[in-house]
Amino acid sequence: MFTRVLTLAFGLLLVGFSDGCDQYNATGTKVFVPLRHKLEPGERLTWKYNNEVKVRAKQEEVTSGKAQNIAKDGSYILQNVKKEQSGDYSCEVFNTDGHQTFTSKTRLCVLEPVSNPKVTTECNESKAIFTCVLGQQPKDAQVKWLQDGKGIRETTNPLEKEASETKAKNISCEVSNKVSSKTSDPSTHDCLVEILPGIPDELFGISIWFFVAGGGGFVLVLIIIVTVCCVRRKRRRGI
Repeated sequence: MFTRVLTLAFGLLLVGFSDGCDQYNATGTKVFVPLRHKLEPGERLTWKYNNEVKVRAKQEEVTSGKAQNIAKDGSYILQNVKKEQSGDYSCEVFNTDGHQTFTSKTRLCVLEPVSNPKVTTECNESKAIFTCVLGQQPKDAQVKWLQDGKGIRETTNPLEKEASETKAKNISCEVSNKVSSKTSDPSTHDCLVEILPGIPDELFGISIWFFVAGGGGFVLVLIIIVTVCCVRRKRRRGI
């Protein structure tokens, strides 16, 4: 008895998490609802949409409905499919004696495809902030972040990272649903990265170690002093 209860509960749980769709397609595409049966000589085929007869055919000869809706293998064709054409597509196959030899049903779900996203960047102290600008997207769209073309664990939007961790890294976002996927152009940041408090890793676009290696220690000290003074003055003005 307990086992039966568990089995029933598990079955109900699966139903709750399932959307009931057997096939997904994007709007505006050409859709083939497969027959999943090899027609034998003399067999007749009937396709129904939500229990309404749409096509009757005998092998490659259409006896009722539109010929462009039947493929050579008996699959049902939808041209430039629309969301309102989602639903149950069922087929019945009969032999020459009128006996049913095959039947099947396919729940078709037609979804809007996603559109191209865009990544913008901004700096906040030691942080680089990446925003995936989505624009108009379907409700079922999901966002995934990529670094140098590989997926990362973070899923928040905007994405906040240490500037030092993402220096010279290509950050992009991927938007997808069950029928489509689009990836933004990669983006990098030019946020200030400090090797020590108040000392940036670059000056005028040149690595600070270049000055050290070149023996320009005195010049480096002067530049650092001027830079730190300017930063402090700006901060005081902002108070």
